[in-house]
Amino acid sequence: MEAAAQWLVIAVIVLTAIAYAIKGLGWLVENEPVYLVLGVLAVGAIAYFWYRSGRPATSRVDTGAMVTRARRSEQLLVESRRVLEREADALQNLRFEVRDEVNFEVYRQAHRESRLIADRWYEHKRSAVETRKEISAGLNRLRANKRRLDRMSGGTTRRGRFNQEAQAAQSVIDSLDQALSSLSAEVSRGARSLDAHNRQTGRLRDHIRDHCGPRGRRWFEQLQARKKRVTGTG
Repeated sequence: MEAAAQWLVIAVIVLTAIAYAIKGLGWLVENEPVYLVLGVLAVGAIAYFWYRSGRPATSRVDTGAMVTRARRSEQLLVESRRVLEREADALQNLRFEVRDEVNFEVYRQAHRESRLIADRWYEHKRSAVETRKEISAGLNRLRANKRRLDRMSGGTTRRGRFNQEAQAAQSVIDSLDQALSSLSAEVSRGARSLDAHNRQTGRLRDHIRDHCGPRGRRWFEQLQARKKRVTGTG
């Protein structure tokens, strides 16, 4: 009997609260509709942000596009690095003569093409660096979301769902980490190849200056003047 009485009291209280709520809504509709609209909007906003907080972490970062761009950047870097290496080998195999004026035009053209090859690698490197920055920013967001999901999966409510989302987020993080590491490694390999290429280009430049007569010396002076204008030195 006592338990039944307690439930009866609770039911009366709940019904009374509902009645007053309905009455209050009716009063708002008649007298303060603006406050009613604001209240509905506030409840909607709270519900929206609650829903967003429970969405999968992977949905906020376009990981597929990032991985695709990283692979494309790496492919372009690989191709341009191989061109650098072939050109460096070709320059290294050049056999110079002490008096080499007759080959001045050949050497001048070879030097120009060598610089263009290096410029193309630099262009691909700049693109790769931008892609690397984008991936790093995406990884930071994903890791923050992963930490949030890990905290949520520690509770009892929706634990299974958050565990699954945390695992999916970690899989994406691993994929982006791998793409980022591979791209960074290729940038480093290309930089080493560029150093070797530049040494051979410098060897050709100095030979033109020292062994191609007056034309070679004038060409070298003009080259240095252009370099100073570009760099703003001198």
